[in-house]
Amino acid sequence: MKYSVICLFILSFCFSCNYSREKNISDSDSNKFNTISIIQGLENRIEYFKLSEIAKDIEIIPLETCPQTLFKFIDNIIVTENDIFVNTRISILRFDRETGIFKNQIGAKGQGPTEFLSCAGIGVNENTKNVYVFSSEDNKVKSYSYDGAFLTSIQLAKGGESTIGSQHEENRTYTFFDNKHVLRRMLPLSDGSKDFWLVQIQNLNGAILSRFYDPLNIGFENEIAQNQVDNKNIIPYYWSEDSPVLNRFNNSVHFLFDSNDTIYKYDETEWTLEPHYILDCGPRPSISAIRQMSKERDFFDYAFVKNMWDTKDFLFLLSEQDRYAYLLRYDKKTKNIVSIREKGEIKEAPVMKILYRDVTMPRFTNDLCGGLGFYPYFQNNSQWITMFDAEELLTIDLNSLKRDSFILKDKQEQLIRIIENINEDDNPVIMIVTLKQ
Repeated sequence: MKYSVICLFILSFCFSCNYSREKNISDSDSNKFNTISIIQGLENRIEYFKLSEIAKDIEIIPLETCPQTLFKFIDNIIVTENDIFVNTRISILRFDRETGIFKNQIGAKGQGPTEFLSCAGIGVNENTKNVYVFSSEDNKVKSYSYDGAFLTSIQLAKGGESTIGSQHEENRTYTFFDNKHVLRRMLPLSDGSKDFWLVQIQNLNGAILSRFYDPLNIGFENEIAQNQVDNKNIIPYYWSEDSPVLNRFNNSVHFLFDSNDTIYKYDETEWTLEPHYILDCGPRPSISAIRQMSKERDFFDYAFVKNMWDTKDFLFLLSEQDRYAYLLRYDKKTKNIVSIREKGEIKEAPVMKILYRDVTMPRFTNDLCGGLGFYPYFQNNSQWITMFDAEELLTIDLNSLKRDSFILKDKQEQLIRIIENINEDDNPVIMIVTLKQ
């Protein structure tokens, strides 16, 4: 799939509510984090990254195509022990993890108390067998049983408060893990608020445990407030910021704020963020140039890290510079960093005349079962998840796939059978890799 990396625009410091003291992004001794040279990684290019370096198994699940499962978008995919939950924006579809057979729908579009106009993110509580659906229209999370029965509704933020997050591979608005509701939002705000939190963590009852702010914005609160969405400002001068990246692996949680050069580790005990990795991305433009939507062509000459994925031996980072998207691999033991890249184009959006980078994301070479390259659109504590449109899979040379040898022969044969029987209008095929621990 090809995704355009566009600055999303929508028209329409840390503290705990249970304690009087503020929860701040804490200082950390230098031995608690490492500096990663992104600039060096962009220069040290290799031909490919093998999926087998970080994954030990792969599952291939074609999602059943039937009248009840026709959809245009996938915003989130959550994998549990026996199920796959797919957020299509207007409903949640539940599939069997082993067979891909459709089980039932959860929730539906509407304005009733048990419905939602759109789903801005989903969460699953495997202990209670609850499915959470967050509606950013009213800032409520609605709870359903696995079978789709409505259970309850909780207010996570004030009605009218802007909670909309950006969307890249996933919808970065609502997440649920470790019995916590997590909201991530983007700038500019559309509610006139002067409180520019970007992460809000809440317990099962909705009580706020902590809020986090991007340190890069400290000192620029007045400028951000003056350039919010209020129908008075000129579009190119809104101060924009994508909602933070959130990555989980092996019970560790990391956050990366947009254009910030620090990866923070979340301390669940203290409800704080601590610097874990410092990213050396080279020269930086001013905060005004970073945050304003009207980016000049020269802005694309700077390197920024846009995403991250932690694994047992490596930290992978998605970086962009000029016309290129880079996938970098940082070796935690040797501290070496290398990259692969894809070339794109700098284009101008026809409506708002904003420049953006149109590029295909670099992918891992799938030496487990063959086929197309693997890009982790979604992830959880131990797995990466990707999806392929049927017409994408039909571009694979079957003769070559049958002739080549791959690590997991049974999965290779399964993929061949799927391609031989798939139709171009079928639902996507989901692939789940289990990461090495």
